Amino acid sequence: MRKKITFLIHLFVGISFCSVNVLCNDKVNVGIVTPGNYKDEGGCIFDNRTTVQMGEEFANLSCNLYGDTNLLFHYKNANAWEIDLKSGQNNTNLNVDDVDLAIFCGHGLAKGYDKFGNYYPHNSLHFYTNNSNKVFHKKENESGANLDVIEANWGSGASKTKWVVVYACNFLNSTDGCYKSVLNGVHQVLGFSTKMYITKECSGVFAFYLSHGFSIRDSFFWSAIEEMGPNMNEKCIATVLTAKQSVEDTIFNYSSKPSPWGRGGTYYQYDAVIRYK
Repeated sequence: MRKKITFLIHLFVGISFCSVNVLCNDKVNVGIVTPGNYKDEGGCIFDNRTTVQMGEEFANLSCNLYGDTNLLFHYKNANAWEIDLKSGQNNTNLNVDDVDLAIFCGHGLAKGYDKFGNYYPHNSLHFYTNNSNKVFHKKENESGANLDVIEANWGSGASKTKWVVVYACNFLNSTDGCYKSVLNGVHQVLGFSTKMYITKECSGVFAFYLSHGFSIRDSFFWSAIEEMGPNMNEKCIATVLTAKQSVEDTIFNYSSKPSPWGRGGTYYQYDAVIRYK
C-alpha cells in the first residue's frame, strides 16, 4: 500500500482561465545542467556534489532505456554555466529555452548570508564558473556564478520550456518574496524550500514514474520521498509551483502555455514533507 503524501497547498493569484490539454506525439526534449566539482575544480568554498551522476541517471533511464525523452544537452562541471538556465539569452549554444524539461542539480542558496559571510540578494542556483569553462568565480556571490530567482524568467516569450526541476537547496524558499517570479510562462517549477540531498537514485525513480504516466508533480514528490527522505537527518520540504491548468501535466499529456505569474491565471504551491525533523 502506498504511503500518503502530506500536501500543504497554497493558492496565489486569483484569476482563472481555461485549460487546454495537449496530447503530444513528439518526445519531450530534455536539457540537464550539473556543476559538481565545486571545490576540486572551481576552488569553491562549497563541497563537491555527485550531481553529474544524478543527471546521467535520469538521462540513461528516461532518454535511453525508456526512450520517452530526447536529451538535447547535458552540461557538466566547468561546462555548466549560469546562462544555460537563464531564459531569453539568445545563446549560440542550446539552453533552457530550447527544451521542454530542464533539470539542474547543484548547490542552491537562500536569500541572505551563507555560513561564510557572503550575502545573496535572492535565492539562487550556484555555479563555480563565471559563464566560461576557463573563468571561475573569485567570490561565491558574484552575479555570473549565481542564477537568481528574479533572473530565471522561465517560459518567457517564445521559450519552449514547460517544466524546470531543481535539485538544489532552498531555491524555492519563501523567505525570498520574489521566488514566484520564476513563473514566466513555464507550467511548473519543482524544487525544494529547505535543504535537500543529492542522490542519483532519486532522479532515476523520477524517470521511472514519468515513464509510467504519473503526473510530473507526483513523480517528483514520490521519488524524493522514496529515495531522498531516508538519507536525510533534518527537515526536508519539496515544493512545486504550478499553474492551475498544469497541475496534472505528464510528459505525454500536458496543458497549453499559461500566463506568467502576476499577469493572469491561477497558481498553486504544493509542499510535500519529505522528511520531518
